Amino acid sequence: MVKVLLFGVLASEAGLKELEIENVKNTEELLSELAQRFPVLDFQFQVFVNRQQVANNQTLKDNDEVALIPPFPGG
Repeated sequence: MVKVLLFGVLASEAGLKELEIENVKNTEELLSELAQRFPVLDFQFQVFVNRQQVANNQTLKDNDEVALIPPFPGG
């Protein structure tokens, strides 16, 4: 099981801040599953696995934590 944390507009649009998803092997499968469950999450966001930013498909294992963080203004 993978724990998914949603931040900012993603959490607002999905109506929750975290959820758990089973039977995903990598971030690509995870994002596909989330897109099916929450079509409203059609935003750009950064993906972090266990607090490390990932740019490409990342293998996931049980108890991994994935955070989806949208861009935010500021500087």
